[in-house]
Amino acid sequence: MTARLLSRKTAGITLATTLGAVPLGLGVLTTAQAAPPSGDDDMTTQSCSHSNSDKDKSGYGYVDADWLRYRVGPHPSCTSLGQAARRTKIYYHCFTFTDNDGTWTHGRIAGTNKQGWFKDSYLSDNGSMVKC
Repeated sequence: MTARLLSRKTAGITLATTLGAVPLGLGVLTTAQAAPPSGDDDMTTQSCSHSNSDKDKSGYGYVDADWLRYRVGPHPSCTSLGQAARRTKIYYHCFTFTDNDGTWTHGRIAGTNKQGWFKDSYLSDNGSMVKC
């Protein structure tokens, strides 16, 4: 089941990466950004206010960067709440996809009440496998 969830989680990233740039001679032709679709799209988010809950009751991992900022929302432009040092344990709540920044996990720093959004590529096992 975990492998299947991982495939779903990374499939959107792989497709976006594959379609993101096309080599053309000496330069690179990048694809134009499409306007967000009207209506709800449960695969992406750009907002700093994104719903989350502790759905991943047993998931945890560790910070795999010297210092990792955790944020109020799943996007690098969202306000930073603080930083977690390398090997800090994070209890996972759930993850979400973003339009331009891959996946992010909402979690809590072990031994504290500090929680926020952590960029999955900086977590030891790429974050939660349970979608928000």
